[in-house]
Amino acid sequence: MGLIGACVQPHFCLTGRGQLSGSPLAQNGAPADPIPSTQARYTAQRSEKESRMANAGLDRRVYRLQFLPRHIDRLAATELLARAIDDGRVTASDIKIFSLADAIESFSRWPTQVATLMFSRTPDVVAQGTKTSWKFDAPGLFRPLVLDQHFHGFTPLNSVGEAQHACDCIAVSGLGSHPLGSWQPRGDDKSFMWVRDVLPVSFPDTRFILYGYDTTLRNSRSVQSVVDLAQAFIGALEADGWASPSAKPLLFLAHSLGGVLLKQLFVSLANGDERANFMLSIIRGAVFFGVPSVGMSISHLLAMVEGQPNSALVETLSIGSQYLENLEIQFDGISYLWGRKSFFWAYETQATPTVVRGDDGCFTRSGPASVMVDRQSATSGRWTTDRELTIQIDEDHSNMVKFPLGDHRTPIIVRKIRQISRIEGVAADGPDEADPSSGANQIEGGSPSPAEANPSGSGLWPVDSSNQAELLHWDYDLMLESLMPPEQDARFAQIEHNFGSTFRWAYEDTSIGLTQWLRKGEGIFWISGKPGSGKSTFMKSLLNNNQTTELMHFWQNPSQQLVATFFFHHRGTLLQKSFEGLLRGLLGQLLKADRRLCKLFDDILQANVQAQQFQKRLGTLDSDIHTFFTIPKPNLASKTSGLVFSKQVERIQKQVRKLEQLLNTLLESRNWITLLNRVFKDFFAGMSKIHVLKMKRLILEITRDFGNKGSNKSQWSVLKDKLVSAVRRVLGTSEPASLGLAAINTWVEQTDLEHTLDQFLMQHDVLPERPKEAARRLLVSRQAAREELRVQIHLEAWSRYTMELGLRNIIDQNQFDLDICLFFDALDEYDGRPEVIAGFLKDLVQDSPTSKTRMRVLFSSRPWPVFRDEFGACPGFKMHEHTQEDIREYCTGSIPKNPRARALLLPMVEEVSRRSRGVFLWVKLVMRDLSLIATDGKSKSADLVAQLQQCLESVPDELDDYYAAIIQRLPVSTRTDTYILLECISRADEPLALSHLPFLISQGRSQKYEGYARTKKLLHYSELDTYLRTISGGLVDVGRDSQMQLMHQTCKDWIRSPTFKLNVLGDLASTTLENGHSYLAKFYADFALHQFRYHVLEAERTTGVSQYGFLSELPKDRYLIASSTITSPKALATRVRLFLFLKDAISSSQNLITFSSEPLISASFEIGTRDDSARVASQNEVLEMAMFLVQHGFQIQLDTDGIWRLVRSIWNSTDREMAEKYAEVVSIGLQNCQEPGVFINYFRDNAAQQPILHFSIPTLAQALLERGMPANLRNQWDETPLDFFLNPLHGKLEINWKYHLACLLVQHGGTLSQASHRQWEDLLMEFSNLGYDIRPLYKLPARLEPAIAAEQPSASIETSLRKNVHKLFKLTRRKKS
Repeated sequence: MGLIGACVQPHFCLTGRGQLSGSPLAQNGAPADPIPSTQARYTAQRSEKESRMANAGLDRRVYRLQFLPRHIDRLAATELLARAIDDGRVTASDIKIFSLADAIESFSRWPTQVATLMFSRTPDVVAQGTKTSWKFDAPGLFRPLVLDQHFHGFTPLNSVGEAQHACDCIAVSGLGSHPLGSWQPRGDDKSFMWVRDVLPVSFPDTRFILYGYDTTLRNSRSVQSVVDLAQAFIGALEADGWASPSAKPLLFLAHSLGGVLLKQLFVSLANGDERANFMLSIIRGAVFFGVPSVGMSISHLLAMVEGQPNSALVETLSIGSQYLENLEIQFDGISYLWGRKSFFWAYETQATPTVVRGDDGCFTRSGPASVMVDRQSATSGRWTTDRELTIQIDEDHSNMVKFPLGDHRTPIIVRKIRQISRIEGVAADGPDEADPSSGANQIEGGSPSPAEANPSGSGLWPVDSSNQAELLHWDYDLMLESLMPPEQDARFAQIEHNFGSTFRWAYEDTSIGLTQWLRKGEGIFWISGKPGSGKSTFMKSLLNNNQTTELMHFWQNPSQQLVATFFFHHRGTLLQKSFEGLLRGLLGQLLKADRRLCKLFDDILQANVQAQQFQKRLGTLDSDIHTFFTIPKPNLASKTSGLVFSKQVERIQKQVRKLEQLLNTLLESRNWITLLNRVFKDFFAGMSKIHVLKMKRLILEITRDFGNKGSNKSQWSVLKDKLVSAVRRVLGTSEPASLGLAAINTWVEQTDLEHTLDQFLMQHDVLPERPKEAARRLLVSRQAAREELRVQIHLEAWSRYTMELGLRNIIDQNQFDLDICLFFDALDEYDGRPEVIAGFLKDLVQDSPTSKTRMRVLFSSRPWPVFRDEFGACPGFKMHEHTQEDIREYCTGSIPKNPRARALLLPMVEEVSRRSRGVFLWVKLVMRDLSLIATDGKSKSADLVAQLQQCLESVPDELDDYYAAIIQRLPVSTRTDTYILLECISRADEPLALSHLPFLISQGRSQKYEGYARTKKLLHYSELDTYLRTISGGLVDVGRDSQMQLMHQTCKDWIRSPTFKLNVLGDLASTTLENGHSYLAKFYADFALHQFRYHVLEAERTTGVSQYGFLSELPKDRYLIASSTITSPKALATRVRLFLFLKDAISSSQNLITFSSEPLISASFEIGTRDDSARVASQNEVLEMAMFLVQHGFQIQLDTDGIWRLVRSIWNSTDREMAEKYAEVVSIGLQNCQEPGVFINYFRDNAAQQPILHFSIPTLAQALLERGMPANLRNQWDETPLDFFLNPLHGKLEINWKYHLACLLVQHGGTLSQASHRQWEDLLMEFSNLGYDIRPLYKLPARLEPAIAAEQPSASIETSLRKNVHKLFKLTRRKKS
C-alpha cells in the first residue's frame, strides 16, 4: 500500500483514486499495451458492479488460513474451518475463499494448502480482542489450522503443477503496509487483488507469492534496519527452498521500502557465500514501484515515529541519505555484473496528502500534498536515459499499486513481467489463446495423438504395463554415479578424530541410553549440544567405533540391515546443506547397499520419461510409427510383386500393422542403454568398474551431443574419431587392439536412427514417397529426442520430486524385510526451516501397518526450540552435560607455568568449567583472557584478583556476543585496520604471512596503488605479533610458517554475517563499500598476479563497485599478465572481465574502446584464474565481453585473431542459438568498420585471406550483403560464396541455414563460378524433398566463367529448372530405390 497506510488502518486510508490519462508509456515514446483478450473476457464476465453484488456483506478484513490438507477443495475447506471454529453463528456459507494454493514446504507425507478468505459473519473469537492469529484444532488433522491477519512470511496465491512450474514471482510491500492489502484497491470491497486474481491467469506456469514483514510505524518497538530486514528475507528464502539446486527462477514486484529491501538483498547475496551467490543467480529481475534511490520526503513520517526505536529506519529513507546513495551504486553494479536480469521502474505523478497529528492525538491524511518519491528518485535518472525501462503511473504513492478490476494498467505490468520471466510458449492473453499447433514437433493435422492426452491429476503419467514398458531398461550403476554427490564424505573427513579415550563414557554409562537404543531402540535418538561442545567429533567417533556396529547387529534379526549417513555442513556446498543434497546422499547409499531397492524406482523413472515426453510434445513411438504409415494415405509399393496395394485394402492394413509392430520392436531394441551394455559387453569385461562407468558416460555424452547426423558416412567417421579419442584418454593407450574399434563401429551404426529406418524400409520393400518425408523426419527426430530424455536421466542427478517419490517407496515397501538406521550430524546446519527437517525425520520413522521397512534415526544438533518441541520426549542426551571433566582438565592444562598465575587461576577453574556449559571454544577464549591478566607483572596480586573476577563476570555466554565484545574493547582508531585484517583473512583462499601485515593494512587503507616497497615497514617479528594482537583482539592466531589464521571456524561465520561491518566500523559502515576481495586485490597486485586477477574480479562481483581509481594507476608492467600485447588497463579489464571498470573508463573517455588498437576480442577468449595460467573462457563469457566491446564501438577488423576466433566459434558451436549469438557479435562489430569487405585467415595453415561472407550463416550474411559486400566476392580458389558451401570439402551447413543462405545470395545476385550445374540441381532436389519452396532459387544469374557456363547456358537455367521441376520428385524416388 505504500510507505504508510494499511487496509486495516482507516486513519491512513484515502478515498478516491486518480486516473492515468493518455498512454501509460506516452512519455517513454512507446504506445500503451492493449488489454489482453483474456483480461477483457475476465472483465466482461465480472464487472466491478457484479463483484460488489457478489461480495455484499463480506467483512472488509482478509485472512490467511494455513495447514489445510492438500486433498480438499474450497468447499471442503470452508466446511472444515467452520467446524473447527465451532461458532454456532458461523457456517460454511459465511466463509468465502478467494485463493487455495499448495503451501511452500519441503518433503512431507501430509502436504498442506494455504487459503485467503473473508467472512460475511466474523466469528466472535476472531472479532474480539487484539489478536492477529488464531489456532483451531480440527478432527483428523495432525496439526491445528492457523488463521491470521498479519500475513507474515510467504503466502502462495496459486498452485502450479510440478511439470509446468517455470518460475516464482514474489510481491514485497512497503513500510507500514499490509502484505496483501497494499495491493488491493481502495473501497469497502476487498474481494479483488490483481496479483492474486489476474496475474496467475496470464502466467499459468508461474507461482505468485506474497512476502510479509513487520514494519509498523506507530507504537513500534523494533530496532531493525534495512540490513536486518534483508537478512530476514534471505533467511526466509533459504528456509523455503530457494537456495536448493532445484529452485525455480525468481522475479519480484516491489513497492517503496520493499524495493529498498530488495536492493539490499542483492548486495547481501553478492557479498555472501556460494549458497547466497546461487540465490542471486536465479533472480531474473523485478518491477519497482515508487522505490526511492536518492531518498524521499519523510518529515511527516518522522513526526509519527518520534522517540521510537524505528525512527532510524525511517531516517534511512530521507533525501540525501548516504545509505541509499551507496546502496544504489552497489545495486547498479551487481545487477549489471550478474547479468540476464531485467528491471523496470514505475514512478508516481500525483501528490500524496501527508500525515499530520490532530487535536485528538491521532494521525490523519489531511496535511499538504506532496510527491513522496519523485521520478528522479524512483528511476535513479533512468527516465531520461532509458525511458523504455520506466513506467509512468498517474497515481499517488500509495495508490500506484492498487489496480482495480479491469484496470487498463494491469496489462502493462503483465507485459513487463513477461519480459523479465522470459517464459516461452505462453501467449500474452493466457494459455487458452496459444496456438496448439505452434509446437515445432506438432503432428500435421493440428490435433495431438491419443498417446499425448493430458496426464492424470496426480501430476504423473499412469505407469504403462505394456510391452514398451518392459523394454525400458535402466543402468543403475550409471545413475548412482550421477546421483551421489562427489562431496558426499568431505565433511566427515574434515572433522578431527577424538582424542585418546574420550567419549568412552557414551558406551559405559548405561543411564545415557545409547547402547540400549543401538541394540533394540526404535524411532529417534537425539544428541544435543551447544556450539563448540564436540557433537560432530562424537558422531564421527560413533561411526568409526567397532562397538557401534557390534551393538547394532543382532544375529536373530532376519532383516537386511542398512546404514546411511549425512553430515550437514553450513559452510560447505549447496549439496552439503540442502534437502536435495540429503536425498541424494541417502538414496545413493541405500541403493548401492541393496540393489533390490532399485526396482522400486522403475515405475517412477518411466513415469518421469512419459511426463517429460508429454510436456515437450514428443508423443510416443507407437503414435509416430502409426503416423509414418498412415499420413497421408498409405501408398506402398513392392519392388518384387509390383502389385498395387490400394486395390487390396484389407491386405494393406494387415501388412501395415505388421510393419508397425516390427519397426516398433526394432527401434525399441536400439534403446541406447540396452545397446550400450550389449555392444560393449566384451570390451568392458576387462576394465575396472570405475573405468566402465567413465566409458559409459563418455560414450553416451558424445553420442548425445553429436546428435542424429543422418546416415552420412563422413559424419559416422567424425563420431567414431570422437569416441576413439575418448577411449584413448580414459584408458591411456593408443594400441588399436585396446580401443574397442569393432564395438565403436557397431555402436555408431546402430544408434543412427535414419540409417536404421532406411535399412528397415529397404529390407521390407517399402518405398515412402516424397509426401511421406515430413512424417519420416518427425519419426526420427522425436524418437531421438525421446532417447535423449532417457539418457539425461542416467547422466544427470534425479529431480527432487523423483527422489521424494523414491524415498516414500522405500519407506512404504512391503516386498522384503529391511532394517535401516540413519545417522545425521549437525541438523541445525540444514539450510531450510528447522521445523521442515524435523518433520522429515518424524515422517521417516512413522510406523506403517503394511510396510516391511523399519527406519531408525540418530542425529545431533544444537538444542533449538523447534528440536526441543519435536524431539524432547525422544531418547538421547545433552553433549555438554557429559564433558565437564574434560573441560576441567583442559583449563588446568592451559594455565601458564608462572607460579603466581597458577595460584590466581586455579581457584577459578571450577567457575570457568561451570559457566562453559560444555563449550570448549568458549573455555579457550576465557582462559586466554584470564591468562593475559594473570601474567601482568606490573600489577599487585590483590588488584589482579579483582581484575580477573571482573573479566570473568563480563564475558558473554554466547560465542557471537563474545566476538563482538572483543571487538568493542579495541581502540576506535584501529577499527578500520581490524576490519581490513579480518575481512582479508576470511576471504583469502591462501594463507597470509605475518610479515605481509603492514603492507596489507596500508594498501587496504589507500585508494591508489603505492607498491610494496614504499609501504613495507621493517618491524621485528615480536613487534608484528604485538601489532596483530592489537588490531585483532586475539581472534587471529599465528600458526605454522608464521601464517595468520582465524582462531576458529565460528569466527569466520561471524565475520561473514551481515552485522559484522556495523559491529566493527559503526557509523563508517554505511560509507565503506570495500570488502576483503577489494583489499586483497590491492595487496596481490604487486607480487601475485594470479591471486590479483581472482580478487579484483570478485571485488566487483561482491561489492558492485569498480576498482577504476586503483587500477588506473597501476604501473605498466603490472598489465603484462600473460601476453606482451596486453599493455593497458582496458586490456587487463577485458581479460579479467571487469565490466564495471570498463564502464567507468568509458564514462571518463567516451572513445576509449572505439579507438583502441589492442586485440581486445582475442583477450576476451582467455580468462585469468587463480593459477598462473589462463583458461579458455566459456562461450557465455566470450559472448558477454565481445558483445560489450562491439556495442561500445570496437573496430573488429583491427583484431584479426579475434574475428577469426569468433567466426570459428560460429562453425564449431553445436548449439544453433549460440552460433546465432556469435554471428550477432560479428555483425555489430562489422558495423564499426569503414570497409564492407572483411577478410580472415580461416585456414590457419594457409596465408591466404578468405572473405568472411564465405563463412557466414544467414543472419550474418544478410548483414554483410545489406552493408554492400558483393554477393560474388571470390576466395583464393576463385569460389563465390555459393560455390563455397556447395563444396563438400569445406564442411556442411545445417540444411535450414543452407536454404536461407542460398535464397539470400541469389536474391542479391549471387551465382556460381566453380560448382557445376548438376551440383546446384542436386541441392534444389534436396531442398524440394524436405518441403522447401525452391521457386526463389530458379533465377540464378549468369555464371561468372564463360568457359564453364557453356556447359549449361545461363539463359536456360531458369527455363530448364521450371521445365524439369516435376522430374525432381521422380529423380528423388529413383535415387532412393
